[in-house]
Amino acid sequence: MKKLIISLLAALLSISVYAQVEYEKGWIVNNEGNRVECLIRNKGWRTSPKSFEYKIEDGKTLVGDVETISEFGVGNYHFISKEVDVDTSRPSVDNYSKGSAPELSRMKVYLAVLCDGPYKLYSYKSGSFNDSYYYSLNDSDPEYLIHKHYLGASGRVMENNYFRQQLIKTLEGTDTGKMAIERLPYNEKNLVNLFTQLNGKGRNETKEWGSISMNVFAGAGVVTSNFKNHSTRPRQFFGPDFTVKAAGVELEYTFPFYRKKLSILISPEVYSFSQESYWKPVASPEVKEWVKYSTVNIPISLRYKMFCGKNTYFYLDLGASVGYPFNTDINVTDFQYEKIKHSYNLLCGAGVNLYDRVSIGLRGHYFDKVFADHTSFDSRIDVTELVIGCRLF
Repeated sequence: MKKLIISLLAALLSISVYAQVEYEKGWIVNNEGNRVECLIRNKGWRTSPKSFEYKIEDGKTLVGDVETISEFGVGNYHFISKEVDVDTSRPSVDNYSKGSAPELSRMKVYLAVLCDGPYKLYSYKSGSFNDSYYYSLNDSDPEYLIHKHYLGASGRVMENNYFRQQLIKTLEGTDTGKMAIERLPYNEKNLVNLFTQLNGKGRNETKEWGSISMNVFAGAGVVTSNFKNHSTRPRQFFGPDFTVKAAGVELEYTFPFYRKKLSILISPEVYSFSQESYWKPVASPEVKEWVKYSTVNIPISLRYKMFCGKNTYFYLDLGASVGYPFNTDINVTDFQYEKIKHSYNLLCGAGVNLYDRVSIGLRGHYFDKVFADHTSFDSRIDVTELVIGCRLF
């Protein structure tokens, strides 16, 4: 069954080369101010790009960057090339500085346009530094909204929230309340909603922050068992393969970046299996042996989606889970029963989702130790399930 999973993963990876839509209709503005309609490779940028690929009439692939293309847009993305102050403070707690002042460097970068209008809001996200936000009024040059985490004298993590004073001064005379700005968090969602209101468009309802869905599923599969002892008379206690039944739910959060190709799932399920066998010891009557195993398995995994249509995609899952056994019993000759503890295992899977409604796939749990603390009894099992699911919302 492992070979089947590996073969399916390889097949889906090869299909993904053809399943992805790489270029979409977009536009660029060159340094002379001319706007040109073109095709742009939409990568679903999580961080601000340094360059991008595009095609014009002849189909030749060209590369634009901050020096050659002053502005471009594709899908929901709009970037503009500007020279701004970038805070190069590291976001990691291990690298926080002891000074509250930002560590600014002058750079020419692509800023993402988050809000357009008289009050403009931009962001710069490099992945290496803190996410930075900028604003401008009536087409003035973007100004950095200052915010920084730093270590105070007591060693505690402090915040420099000077951006609030910047906004209060800039918005003096508007209907925006001072108290609301004094409590404003430094994040994209709250800043976008503030600037959307300033531009007279109400609260932002179109900006996507990711989506949550819930699926129910049922499955059946095969258990590849390895119930063996390590005594002077080693033997396999049960047959190598028997069936497993499973049912559960999936809660999936799809990230808004990377063109919604990446999501995180928590998918608790109950699965169970059982088997009986008979063994005749030397010069002894035949004895009956059995194993019954039920567990609540709680996996957390990442899912990568490969679209072959607007709402149809192949997917790959990878994660880990912890199992909590219940209603479990084992009876084998010359084996002292021990209480079954929770177990950890690796999860991988692959499948297809049709019309964003019905999913069919294979899911494998590996290295599940039923009796993890029993040194003389090898209890490894591998579970491979065929899972069919349906989206509730």
